[in-house]
Amino acid sequence: MDKQEIFFESAVAKVFYDSDLDTLFLEYLKNVKNHAEFLVINEALLKAFTSLNTNKLVADIRKIGIIALESQDYVANVMFPAMIKHLNGTPFYHMQYLDEKDVFAKISGGGVKSKAEKNKDNPMVVEQFSDWDKMVARLKELQ
Repeated sequence: MDKQEIFFESAVAKVFYDSDLDTLFLEYLKNVKNHAEFLVINEALLKAFTSLNTNKLVADIRKIGIIALESQDYVANVMFPAMIKHLNGTPFYHMQYLDEKDVFAKISGGGVKSKAEKNKDNPMVVEQFSDWDKMVARLKELQ
């Protein structure tokens, strides 16, 4: 990840584009306090995604803690549909990078994954990884 363009950065999260992988990344640096803070971060993510031509998004949720149900609903019902609409028929790949030992991240990430997959109007591929190298290899396969 040598070539990064930063779109958003705070003490809680960072949104950046990696041109080598043609992928937008959302890295949580610590727990999100509330839904309002989650919205600020994810609205910046959506704005960045729709300004790019990539169809790949990685969310590093190892440090996010519990994702509130309201926030999960926003991702599945607002953010992902807007990203899919932007792609206009191009497949959308969303990778979640998580710590296998972090039960809360797994449950929260699984909640987002489940809600996204249930919405048949917004077909997308959601994959979860706990191994960075395997996730990067998968991203390279998609290029």
